[in-house]
Amino acid sequence: MNFIDKTLKFKTEWLHGYSCNRNRCLLPLITFLSSLSQIFCKSRNYLYLCIVKRKMKMETERISLRPWQDSDAETLFKYASDPEIGPRAGWSPHKSVEESLDIIRTVFCSEGMWAVIWKESGEAIGCVGYLLASSSNLKIAEDHAEVGYWIARPYWGKGICTEALQMVIDYCFNEKGFTVLWGDYYPSNPASGRVMEKCGFVDTGKETLCPNLEVGSDCPVKVVKLIKK
Repeated sequence: MNFIDKTLKFKTEWLHGYSCNRNRCLLPLITFLSSLSQIFCKSRNYLYLCIVKRKMKMETERISLRPWQDSDAETLFKYASDPEIGPRAGWSPHKSVEESLDIIRTVFCSEGMWAVIWKESGEAIGCVGYLLASSSNLKIAEDHAEVGYWIARPYWGKGICTEALQMVIDYCFNEKGFTVLWGDYYPSNPASGRVMEKCGFVDTGKETLCPNLEVGSDCPVKVVKLIKK
C-alpha cells in the first residue's frame, strides 16, 4: 500500500469511526490530508523528472524535456489543432482544449513521454518519447522500444526534433537498457525520416501497416532501426 492509499484509508477510518460532531472537528485535518494526497498525485511526474535529471541531462541550449502538465493544455491545443501536425504522426487534430487536456491525462502521462519545452518562451512545442513493445505500433522484442515525436509547425526546420530525439535515444540506451530502437514514418513525410537518419537510424527496407493508428492505418509506413553500439 503506497502513501496515497494509506492516506485515503486513514481518512475513511476517521470518517466512519467518529460521530458527526467529531467529524466536524476533524474536518480541517481531513481537508489537509486530502490536499496532501492531491499534491503527491500531481507531483508524481515532477518527482520522476527529478530522478531522470539526476541520472542524465535532459536539456540542450535551446530545449528541455519534462513530463506533460495539465497547465500545458491550452498550448497543446494551439499547436495540435493544426491539421498539418497530427495526420503526419497518425492522429487527428485536436478539436478543443478539453480534448488536449484529456490527451495529457490519458496518453501523455506515461513515463516514456515528454513535452519538448522551448526555453526562450517556456512553451511546450511538441512531444517526444518511446513506446514499449506491448504498446508499439510495430512487432518488436521485449527489450526493444519504438520512438516517436512531433514538433509544432512554427518550429520546423530548426533541428529541434533531432535534438529532442537524441536525448530520448541516450535515455533509452543508457538508462532503460534497450538494445534496439525502432521508428516508422509515412513516405509522404520524408522530413520525419531525415530526423531519424540524422540520429543514426537505418532504413530496414521494410514497410508495414499500423492498424492501431487513428489516422492513416491503411497507409504503409517505412520502418527504420537503431542498434545500440
